[in-house]
Amino acid sequence: MMRERPLAALHPGVPYLEMDKTGIALNFLTIVAIVVGPIIALQLQRMLDRAREARNRKLSVFKALMSYRATALAPAFVQALNLIDVEFDGDNELDKAVRNAWKVLLDHYVDLNRAAEPNSPVLLERSAN
Repeated sequence: MMRERPLAALHPGVPYLEMDKTGIALNFLTIVAIVVGPIIALQLQRMLDRAREARNRKLSVFKALMSYRATALAPAFVQALNLIDVEFDGDNELDKAVRNAWKVLLDHYVDLNRAAEPNSPVLLERSAN
């Protein structure tokens, strides 16, 4: 009957056949990298996709506003104005600047609406001149 010899005995002096603590750690880290790597890659891709979608939505609002800027009562223009607070909701300086500009424009529209009321002092003052 033939006895099996360990691998190290078959190939003396070959270091990769001996399993030391470094080899075990490297094997463990390789397995962890194989399992965790794709998960991290998917999460990163999702994060990039969300950022791309948010940018495309902001760009869509901007394009609608620029396309219909001469016709302030166009439904697409009004819808784009209403989407400003929804799409530009970030805490960064650019989103805050867009929301502030929208508030200034909205205040202007409110003032125009008040001036167009039948008994408005602005309208009465203009008609007296």
